[in-house]
Amino acid sequence: MSVTGRFEPDVRYVKSLVGASFSGISKARREARGHLFAPPLDTVAWKSAAAGALVGVAGARLTGNRTPARLAMGGVAGTLLSLAATIAWTSRRFTISAARSAFQSVDQARDAHWLEVNPIDYA
Repeated sequence: MSVTGRFEPDVRYVKSLVGASFSGISKARREARGHLFAPPLDTVAWKSAAAGALVGVAGARLTGNRTPARLAMGGVAGTLLSLAATIAWTSRRFTISAARSAFQSVDQARDAHWLEVNPIDYA
């Protein structure tokens, strides 16, 4: 038996699990009806980006190396970190729903695979 033939059932099983997780996420997306971010992201993103930039510049200034490039990089890093935190915080309800739906779909795929490998004969 070739190596490809030996791993073919496992590859099909992993593909089915990945497909089940993506279908669970898309199901959660359909249920969300376009409301992914709890407060709309455009209302809170600018404030947090500005605050992150100020904190990044202040942190770079406190390090002692006060070159303009170092201050700019501190501001960029602070902005990116604050935007990432804002996106994670405002989309937490959708993320929880998507994870729950994906886990349910994966569990159903795992149960179907188990029944396929271990058939139950009632006769």
